Amino acid sequence: MKVILDARLLATAYEKRGIGEYAKGVLRHLPVVAPDMEFVIFLADKSHICFLPDLPNISWSLIKRSWRHPFMEDIFKLPGEIKKTGAHLYHALAALGPLRNINLPYWSPVPVVATVHDLHIEILDDPYLVSCRKEWRYKVQRRAAERAYLVADSTYTAQTLVEHDLLGRSEPVVVPLGCDEPIVPESVEKDNMVLFIGDAPHKNVASVVQVFCMLSVRLPDWRFVMVGSKSRIRGLAQGYADDLLTSGKLVIREEPDETEMRELYERSRLLFMPSLSEGFGFP
Repeated sequence: MKVILDARLLATAYEKRGIGEYAKGVLRHLPVVAPDMEFVIFLADKSHICFLPDLPNISWSLIKRSWRHPFMEDIFKLPGEIKKTGAHLYHALAALGPLRNINLPYWSPVPVVATVHDLHIEILDDPYLVSCRKEWRYKVQRRAAERAYLVADSTYTAQTLVEHDLLGRSEPVVVPLGCDEPIVPESVEKDNMVLFIGDAPHKNVASVVQVFCMLSVRLPDWRFVMVGSKSRIRGLAQGYADDLLTSGKLVIREEPDETEMRELYERSRLLFMPSLSEGFGFP
């Protein structure tokens, strides 16, 4: 059996986020546990072949972007790319988020499986997410999802799909996430540091920064570290973030590598995670 794994999301900002880590994990492990199957990996950037294991049952195809509106390209061009591979199944590794550059095929010559990680765009009334779900592009994607077999990586997401009448061709199947073998650190001296990870509306960024502002007065010897885009965090938290950055109490780490992230986890005394909605994230 030949299966397409659409990993083009690795060419977006999601590459270093949870969805990107999920995609890398699928590419790294699925061909190993299913050696009798053949996998064709759709990539948007040739450099991302570094994420593919060197196995005989893997090949890859570069799906270049040339149209002004990527979702239109996927509606009209992607089905032909799927057909050219001779595959029996197409699996989209991320669907139904505000992914403007990666979309489900509206029709497909083979059955479609789509993994839904979370549905913040459906359930939260943040102005940005409301505007996303009103877009024609998203409405087309929602219709495309109704034609697919849906996989959710948490029971919560599966229940949300049912509540919002997004059953696809059958009720969603829950396939929980796994994680790599943890690296147990040697004894590490902890810092008086609170760690927060995220820069999206559903992560409750504005409230986090306001809490950090109050705590910075009560706990003058503590530091507060946020991992994410500085511009997005400042945009969501308005003047609170600027005041805290100016005081030196807040540090924003943009795009730390895996080693830096591990160090932040090891040295922090607290992880602060007051999310408004989580479909699968566990920092």
